[in-house]
Amino acid sequence: MNKFLSKFKTFDYKAFFLAHGEKVGMGVASAIALLCLAMTSWGGYSKTPFDMETEAKKVQDQLQANRWPGEEREKYVVATAEKETARHLAALELGAYDYQIPLSPKINTYQLPADEVEVVAALELIPRPIEFPVIEEVAPESVEEPTTKPAAGSSRTAR
Repeated sequence: MNKFLSKFKTFDYKAFFLAHGEKVGMGVASAIALLCLAMTSWGGYSKTPFDMETEAKKVQDQLQANRWPGEEREKYVVATAEKETARHLAALELGAYDYQIPLSPKINTYQLPADEVEVVAALELIPRPIEFPVIEEVAPESVEEPTTKPAAGSSRTAR
């Protein structure tokens, strides 16, 4: 027994299932299929075709004998195709589908696109002197000055 337990503990399960896993899977699937077949009840149908025909005639006679009362028949009126087509093609009354509660303004916001600025003419021109400081940034003078001036037909042109 000790020898069996030591072999059982040191058995390489991964190698076994890599080598024989599909055989084990097919065995399990076959055992389940055989178990399902064993649990079914195999037997023939006990009624004969003549019994089935007599039962069908009996049910048909019973259905024909049962008549609807007048009030029940009025609930289920037979409609013609022309009436149903006209009913489905008629215009819908949209008031029945309106929202009873107004939508939230967060969801239903509408904003016009920005228009051009309206320029209004001045009504009274009153001149006033205004003083404001002007700061002018002076660039430092460079040490090297060009000694020659460009010729009249050079590539430098004023833009």
